Amino acid sequence: NGYVYTVFFDSTETQLYIARSSDGGTTWTLKLIYAAPVGAPILGNIFAALAIDGGSGLHIVFSDAHHVFLTSSSNLGATWTPPVRVNNGSNSRSAMQPWVTAGAYGKVNVTWLGSSDASALDSAAQWQVFMAQTTNAFANVPVFAQSAVTGVNHVGPICNNGLGCASGTRNMAEYWTPDVYLDGNQYIVYPDDHNSNLPSGSARTWFVHQTGGPTVR
Repeated sequence: NGYVYTVFFDSTETQLYIARSSDGGTTWTLKLIYAAPVGAPILGNIFAALAIDGGSGLHIVFSDAHHVFLTSSSNLGATWTPPVRVNNGSNSRSAMQPWVTAGAYGKVNVTWLGSSDASALDSAAQWQVFMAQTTNAFANVPVFAQSAVTGVNHVGPICNNGLGCASGTRNMAEYWTPDVYLDGNQYIVYPDDHNSNLPSGSARTWFVHQTGGPTVR
């Protein structure tokens, strides 16, 4: 419909906002979507991500380093569903850097980096790319189908402290992306710095795509 949106955290990384423009970016309105309870983990791990589905539904994902959350709006951002947890199971106890793509109305893919380790900063944490799909994002209790997309593609900590991160903690992660093909299947391109079987310095970029199961077309 020509609206433009951007989503971001405040400086405390505990409040999630959306800005909306209905005139191509000349003017903007700002809305608080979610504020974490006092004492809860910070939310800025590392970005929030936004997708717009084919029916103009809005979908935002974010992480507190342990859980990935999805919140959705059916009225151009005026109101939002309570955030629901997406990741599930012991193999995704830590969850970082979620991204979201959308197809038809209410049909959403969420991808993230997950590890069975309880701490994202553990030097032995083993990370995989996960994907969860829902076809009813606006339901009171959306149903997600989760699967591991890759094997281990990063070993070690993932830090979200920007330039304050120790050397070696941010050497992948920011640079992977999903998209949805015309048939509704998910496409993912990701880097691999888990090179135990490769010569030193020979990192690779990989492409995977969904071949079955629920789709977001």
